[in-house]
Amino acid sequence: MQFYFLYSKRIFSLDRTFFSLNLRCRTFTQTKPLRLERTEKIVIKLLGDFARIFLDQGIITTDDLKLPKTKLWKIVAEIATSGKIFYSIDHTVDILLQAELFYSAKQYHFAKVFYSMFFEHSLNYLIRQECERREISDKVIMDITRSVDIFGKLTWLPILIGLKAFSAAHLKTIKRLADDRNGFVHYKWKLIEDYDKKLGKNIKLEAEIELQFESIKRAVKYMRFYSSTSLYKGKKAVIEAKFGKQRGK
Repeated sequence: MQFYFLYSKRIFSLDRTFFSLNLRCRTFTQTKPLRLERTEKIVIKLLGDFARIFLDQGIITTDDLKLPKTKLWKIVAEIATSGKIFYSIDHTVDILLQAELFYSAKQYHFAKVFYSMFFEHSLNYLIRQECERREISDKVIMDITRSVDIFGKLTWLPILIGLKAFSAAHLKTIKRLADDRNGFVHYKWKLIEDYDKKLGKNIKLEAEIELQFESIKRAVKYMRFYSSTSLYKGKKAVIEAKFGKQRGK
């Protein structure tokens, strides 16, 4: 068996610290000295990541989530250690933070680049999870994520792989954002007329910018909701009660 799980680089670094766990004896050990309380929290967070993926892939069921915490932890750990594990780094929290920092600094072009990256990363992860559930090969998954543009990932592709339709209003916002991002990243040095120095026009421009970013932030909130309902099948609160909340989610 092969398992993929999402891992946030700020929680724990797998290339720096490794650990083994025995949930039956409630002991935790690792190759580098670390406080027991800290290690236990790390283990539970990682088990939570596994549980979220196993639930999405149908390896554990909603009935399993009703089990006592320690029994559920043990089941998840046994499944995780029964096969080969591959991990991916979840950059979305840090990308979103960087987008907000650029927005606060009024570096709007750079903010759009990072907000656009947030949507792209989020959609690609959902696509991968749904394709893996259908046992689609990794090569085909990579071909899909590389060849289908953002519009396709927001319209026909979700329907094709069994996800619910994406909100039309937020689709329009993300499409405009992607166009702005591409225009900046693939800059063509197009000549534009200088802005009128009159105060009225400056105020109008600022208002338009604010309206666009308000729409972007609403779309971010929707994207998180869309991801949560798609991945956790309405059981996010139950998983968080057993394993704790994911950072920044």
